[in-house]
Amino acid sequence: MQPIRQNNREPDDMIQGFAFFDFECRQEDVCIDDNQSLQHVPNFCVVHRVCDACVMDNDIQNDCKTCGQREHIFKGEETLSSLCQFLLNNPNFIAVAHNMSGYDGQFILQYLNEIGLPPQNVIMNGTKLMSLELNKHCKIIDSYNFIPIPLSAFPKTFGLKEMKKGYFPYLFNTKEHETYSGPWPSASFYNPDRMTTEGRKLFLDWFNSRIDKVFHMEEEITAYCKSDVNLLRQGCIQFRNLFIVKTSVDPFKKCLMITSTCMRVFRRIF
Repeated sequence: MQPIRQNNREPDDMIQGFAFFDFECRQEDVCIDDNQSLQHVPNFCVVHRVCDACVMDNDIQNDCKTCGQREHIFKGEETLSSLCQFLLNNPNFIAVAHNMSGYDGQFILQYLNEIGLPPQNVIMNGTKLMSLELNKHCKIIDSYNFIPIPLSAFPKTFGLKEMKKGYFPYLFNTKEHETYSGPWPSASFYNPDRMTTEGRKLFLDWFNSRIDKVFHMEEEITAYCKSDVNLLRQGCIQFRNLFIVKTSVDPFKKCLMITSTCMRVFRRIF
């Protein structure tokens, strides 16, 4: 095992910053090869782009001299293509999604295949997608491989404040309901049967406090997705800063998961 010399320059030293993103998907069309499952189709996406100059500015609405506008929203049928083109047009950034390996990354692979643009340096761990590159200057990684907790646990773990508390009725996210404004959707649209016993109780307490209110789909999906990406960005930045301060290792630029990060720390320090 060779130690890592701190003066060695590596290819990813060109990376200027990060683009944190999350998809919301509609589920209404039955899968062609599995009539028991619904096809997930991205129809909403929020991206928070930060660079070395603005990474510590928590108010994403503030513009940056390098990044310009830092929050971007894509919606509708072109959500997936818009996100991919955004990443392709912003080189030297690392894109980060939570559970990219098993979810978000699959949509991107599908899009690249459809337009005939094969991804570069695809790294798999069994059937899981660890990382891929849209081109030699745009890498996509999975934050869950570094922080293996659900996004809902980020506020307690990192001491963050949620912009939007509560739940989103993802089964209600259909073409028919894109501009819906009316009575609150029933609890079944939140799929409470898949929640833990404690989680279901917390959900029902919250749901019963909302049931008499008016539900605006565009407002709810925007607020919910913005809140998730805000948590993702702030939690990941805290995690990254801790590693850099304590070890001088940038986990997201140099590694693909927490185990390889720890090995890199060992090789660099010892």
